[in-house]
Amino acid sequence: MVTEHLGIGITASTSFEHPYTFARRLSTADHHTKGRVGWNIVTSYLESGARNVGQSGLAVHNNRYEIAAEYLEVIYKLLEGSWEDGAVVRDREKRIFAHPEKVHEIGHKGRYFDVPGYHLSEPSPQRTPVLYQAGSSGAGKAFAAGHAECVFVSTPLRSTLQEYVADIRRRAAVAGRDPRSILTYALVTVIVDETDAKAQAKFEEYQRYASRDGALVLLSGWTGIDFGQYAPTDLVKQVETNAIISAVEHLANGGKKWTIDELGRCRWARSGVRRFGFNGSRHFADMG
Repeated sequence: MVTEHLGIGITASTSFEHPYTFARRLSTADHHTKGRVGWNIVTSYLESGARNVGQSGLAVHNNRYEIAAEYLEVIYKLLEGSWEDGAVVRDREKRIFAHPEKVHEIGHKGRYFDVPGYHLSEPSPQRTPVLYQAGSSGAGKAFAAGHAECVFVSTPLRSTLQEYVADIRRRAAVAGRDPRSILTYALVTVIVDETDAKAQAKFEEYQRYASRDGALVLLSGWTGIDFGQYAPTDLVKQVETNAIISAVEHLANGGKKWTIDELGRCRWARSGVRRFGFNGSRHFADMG
């Protein structure tokens, strides 16, 4: 609250949050931060998550994005359409907080959500927060192209990143949006030290602390594939799953053949190490 330029981004799932109550929390957070809230929209991928919120199971991948699209429709109606500009007057003398004729029920009745009433909060400074999205599958990129202001992606190869950005921009144009209005953020891990040699040595030290089995467990959760069933020399292949489909696509079809052992030892990062020097005083190696 003592800063002027930092935004507050939150991650919330369209699979586990109801849009009616979530819209109120978004508006409340935006009020408290004076218009600096962003929402990272996720659809979730864990069966355990669905079961632990009382659902019978996780919806299939593309269906999750259909639900998310209607979810955003409800959110827009609540945040943008329920309260007109000028509805709130705060007239103490006349004891009028808002003009009731300028506050409307949204009357939404769709395939996945039935939300008839009013938005529970007066409009916040932004109304709709900055929208982030990280989907990289076909359905995810279509969703991002239609809604996101910022997208972020983690890819093992620069060529894959270039293809991703070009595809997002193409889809945004088809959706009637300015392709250049969508900002893309790529994940890069930076290892910093005084010289190239020291940065490289620090990177190699970090690698010694990595857990091969832990990395495979993490990747198994992301992809929905049990990598423990394969030999270390087996190549990653395209397998249909209900988890993060793009992770499988990038590993199987991203221009490099990955072995299970390379995944477990994070060799996808090591193979992309590059060094950059700055006047002999500041050096770093970046992974990927």
